[in-house]
Amino acid sequence: MRMNSRSPGKNDAGAGRVCLPCAALALLLLCFSSSAQSTEGDTSESHHNASVALRSGHWCNPGDAIQVIVYPDTAEFPNGLYHINGQGYAFFPIIGNVNVMNLTKQGLVDILKKAYIDYLRNPNNLQIRPAVRVSLTGGFATPGLYYVDPDYSLWDVIRIGGGTQREDGLKKLQWERQGEVFKEDLIPDLESGKSLYEIGFRSGDRIWVTHRPHRGGWEIFRTEILPVLTFSLSTVLTSITAYQLYQSIQEN
Repeated sequence: MRMNSRSPGKNDAGAGRVCLPCAALALLLLCFSSSAQSTEGDTSESHHNASVALRSGHWCNPGDAIQVIVYPDTAEFPNGLYHINGQGYAFFPIIGNVNVMNLTKQGLVDILKKAYIDYLRNPNNLQIRPAVRVSLTGGFATPGLYYVDPDYSLWDVIRIGGGTQREDGLKKLQWERQGEVFKEDLIPDLESGKSLYEIGFRSGDRIWVTHRPHRGGWEIFRTEILPVLTFSLSTVLTSITAYQLYQSIQEN
């Protein structure tokens, strides 16, 4: 019995020409998918690393402030907030400018205790905390500029601003940085309870919420749509009346 066999020919060559582009396309799609996943992962990791670096790089940053607290005399010298300029210096009474960026937290405490020992009843009760600048603008009950503890959560910051004037204000919050929208949906950050440093907040960032009152469908119709309809209808009726008058004059 003779077995049928065929040698490579035009059909095989055609199939090879068809399969080769398909294989190349599949390989290209696979590389693109891997690249996209890698980019997304790198972006997420970079954002996380930037947030961690902001916290772990140093206990304070230029643009922040240092809050000095001495218990129990929290309303007397040297209690207060001391701003850190762009070069990392903070000005303290009697001492003058101190480069706090070159000091550990405990190192600065030791300097302050030594300088103020003659003015304090309890030098060992002197404590310091970093503070970041935050702007609350728009529809807050008490908008303004605040220094807040970076260990506060975003929820604490909204509480300092008295909450939003609108009932749905939390859904309208915007996080802005250097005049641009940095993040819009802040509900996950509010619900997580993470600190400002953990979510990557920096001094000078702004939280904005619209101050326009919430309006229902009837209010929008009454104030925006109805006047347009009224004007349009009045224009149409005036045009019809003028046309009828013109026709009447022509007939006479």
